[in-house]
Amino acid sequence: RIDPASAARREERFPFGHYQAVLRDAAEALDDPDLGLHFGAQARHFPPGHLLMAVMRNSPDVGGGLQRFFRFHSLMIDALVPRLTVDANYAEITVEAPSGLEVGRLQIDISLALCVVFLTELSKAATVDFCEVCFCYPEPADVQEHERVFGRCPLRFDQRVGRLRFAPELLRRPSSTPTTSSSRTSRRWPMPACSAPARQPPGATRFVARSSRLCSAALDRRSMPRRGSSPSTRDSSSCI
Repeated sequence: RIDPASAARREERFPFGHYQAVLRDAAEALDDPDLGLHFGAQARHFPPGHLLMAVMRNSPDVGGGLQRFFRFHSLMIDALVPRLTVDANYAEITVEAPSGLEVGRLQIDISLALCVVFLTELSKAATVDFCEVCFCYPEPADVQEHERVFGRCPLRFDQRVGRLRFAPELLRRPSSTPTTSSSRTSRRWPMPACSAPARQPPGATRFVARSSRLCSAALDRRSMPRRGSSPSTRDSSSCI
């Protein structure tokens, strides 16, 4: 458990394992195995002056906005490392944990769902047509929410890393620019800044305490959809 007084202190940081435990408790309390997908998708409801959205939208193109998100991600949580690679045929966002650190389904789902939100928000595309999406956990019995979030592309489970693969042209689209200046919206919707953590030794990964408050908010939500089981057969072979 996390002391609420500790979570209220902006500069407080705590072990990543504590954060994972909060997520597991939230998923159990809500009876929602897809909480990670729902949690990540909430980013589309960030207010206009949210620090991260303002920084990303003031990038020249979608690719630049994503790179800024990845740098912010390293300040927010250093337990997962997102990377963007591009070749002539594909762009790929991969999410993986440092060697020796065990990361569960919930955190992988959050990171991948966040990337989907930012890709659509920056490009102003209604949806992103992914070539494939990979998950480094076994296939769930019900993948309806995966199909809703990522579309009806090939979903591959039991992979080494989490991965979104899509056409590289999307990265060259101009990013959506706010209609008001970042400074005005930031004053209207203030958000505490996040400072970079001190380097941690292996196994001592830390997470900004703000996420505990987000998890607490998730625990208060009682409107998450509940679904019956609908098994589906998916290709679990390795990504090419």
